Amino acid sequence: RRRRRSSSSSSRGAGGGEGGGGGRGTTGGSSNNKQSDAKSTGGARAGQSRRQRQHSSGINLNNNQYISKMSDKDRKAAFVKIAEAAKKAKGPFSMTNAGLDDTFVRIFVEGTLQPGAAPHLTEVNLESNSISNPGFAMLAEAVAKMPTLTSIKLRHQRTAPSVSNQDLFLKAMELNPSIIKMSVEMNRERSAKRDKLESQNRDLKRKARLKARAATRSES
Repeated sequence: RRRRRSSSSSSRGAGGGEGGGGGRGTTGGSSNNKQSDAKSTGGARAGQSRRQRQHSSGINLNNNQYISKMSDKDRKAAFVKIAEAAKKAKGPFSMTNAGLDDTFVRIFVEGTLQPGAAPHLTEVNLESNSISNPGFAMLAEAVAKMPTLTSIKLRHQRTAPSVSNQDLFLKAMELNPSIIKMSVEMNRERSAKRDKLESQNRDLKRKARLKARAATRSES
């Protein structure tokens, strides 16, 4: 009898052990599922973050050495495509050191720098190119009518802007107070005036933000 009881108790122990192992297996499976869900959630958030960055990014075509090697016909066709792409920029447009000249500026102004044509364009950086005074004049007149623009960068061209064109850029800052950065080569007198206008425009922008916040709080 003692032998039978011991054998039956040992079989119960074995069964309990198997059951315990099964329970532990189930618990391990649920933890694995939680980890898998966490990974999926993290991956979804990362993908959403990437899409948001892409949605809010601008256009960077710096150091493009192919344009200078194109024929005149192909260059003009490329300029038209670039101007069309710039209309969809959500942020800055930058094309430095790319062999751009007044022909590009004309196409860019006519195709992109028109009121309402590029509603999300905030910055234009065309530094280190071959823009001359006719191009400077077109740009100065155009940016004065672009309320979304906050920054214009045109330094390091083969030709420095004439005094009359420097005055046009200053006039653009007066007409368009959204411009808080005007990086254009100027003489000492006009540089001082530009710095003053940049400070004034930044202050106007700060006051506008405070007014908008106050209006939002009063509505809520």
